[in-house]
Amino acid sequence: MLLDKDLLFSDWVEALLAARGLPSDRDSEIYWKEIRPLEYKSLERLAMSHLSMRKIVVIDAPLRPELNDPAWVRRLEQNCRSLGAILIPAWVEISEQCARQRMQNRYEARDQWKLSHWEEFIRRQSYRAPSEASLIIQNDEPQTPDAAARLVLKALKSAFHTGSR
Repeated sequence: MLLDKDLLFSDWVEALLAARGLPSDRDSEIYWKEIRPLEYKSLERLAMSHLSMRKIVVIDAPLRPELNDPAWVRRLEQNCRSLGAILIPAWVEISEQCARQRMQNRYEARDQWKLSHWEEFIRRQSYRAPSEASLIIQNDEPQTPDAAARLVLKALKSAFHTGSR
């Protein structure tokens, strides 16, 4: 089960921002303090629900603050373990240039502030893997879905062979 945060929650995040008369800015204080916590709590609850049904769950979301918090990772590991699942904290790493190009190509409202204020955005946004990510996948190059799947499978095999979480 792939849980893509933006596909799942973008509409209601946009509606909450609009209801407050705010632009689609995922870097605003309101987003980070009020909306993002609800969005990520909902994402985690959904993931745990699917894990309780013995499904494989992959979360596609920028969990940088969470993956820099050892206590959060340990709590999630325990929750997964209690459901018979294994947590593999993974991070897909790309260059700043690749990130900018992808944002320009997808032309989403949520990226407009970032693109318009790129230098400020980059000062606040590290593109290095968070400290608690045990699986890091480099993905600067455009790939077919098959090639991307092979890359992920290779990384997962390596993580299991090296005793990753």
